[in-house]
Amino acid sequence: MILSRLCRSLLAGLLFVTAAFADTRDEVMECIKRYNQALIKASAERGFGDRFEDKERLRECAGDEVAQKLFVWIASWHENGLYMEANVSSVEMLDFVEKDDSAVVTTKERWSYTYKKETPAGTMTAHPLTRVEYEVRYRLKKSPSGWQITDIKVLSERSQNPQSRSPCGSCDCKKN
Repeated sequence: MILSRLCRSLLAGLLFVTAAFADTRDEVMECIKRYNQALIKASAERGFGDRFEDKERLRECAGDEVAQKLFVWIASWHENGLYMEANVSSVEMLDFVEKDDSAVVTTKERWSYTYKKETPAGTMTAHPLTRVEYEVRYRLKKSPSGWQITDIKVLSERSQNPQSRSPCGSCDCKKN
């Protein structure tokens, strides 16, 4: 009888810990996916980066330094008339380590993207459609409002179509 109660208590505790671990993993993955979608949306949006306040839109899942770097990156492309159209077809968690209020996650992500250039003559393809598989390490910190990405490092990048370079080697020779 006592052994049975002890076993049930241990099993209940194990299920609770497993559920909490799964919830944390889900929350972290959701943060990473929201970050990727914010990047995609901001990169395609005409006028994004015209106002410094646009950076705040990137802070939902990104810490100050990550949001600032992303803002500068996108604003510099937009300043030159370049806009990214992208899609993330999958994000798979390869590794997850949680300690206290921080986590380190490694993902495998499949992206496709192209860059468009706005010119007086119209929109041109500046970089052809490219399919890439990335292995990415994210460092995250738990805050009262949820998880935030504090560091991102691309560990590997494999192009799925290495022949995607423009025929003349220039970045803006293909008219849509």
